[in-house]
Amino acid sequence: MGVVIAIIVVAVVVVAAIGIALGLRRRSRSAQEPTAPPRAARPDPVPMTGLEDALAQVTDRSGTTMRDRLDAEDDHVDQLRVTNDTGPLLRRALDQVEPAPQAPGAGTDAAADEADRGDSPSS
Repeated sequence: MGVVIAIIVVAVVVVAAIGIALGLRRRSRSAQEPTAPPRAARPDPVPMTGLEDALAQVTDRSGTTMRDRLDAEDDHVDQLRVTNDTGPLLRRALDQVEPAPQAPGAGTDAAADEADRGDSPSS
């Protein structure tokens, strides 16, 4: 039993010595390597100017300016917009809701009963 304890103690000492040696090596390397100078802050991007003028000058193959084409499409886009559309929000909220446990026999309706018996309301 004493031999096993001695082997464990020697193994712990060897692992500790290796850890200390690696730590000292890292410190000596970091002291030798020069540190990179801090980077200068990037300037804010220049705001886009002249976009409206560019749209007024660019034309398509038929000679219509891009501004005119965009203005003509406004009616189509406005028709596609749905105001106060809560559908996506409602679907996300319902995805988070777990169904409430129901008692046996609760919540059945006449259509479900007819489907179980094989009767269908359409026949």
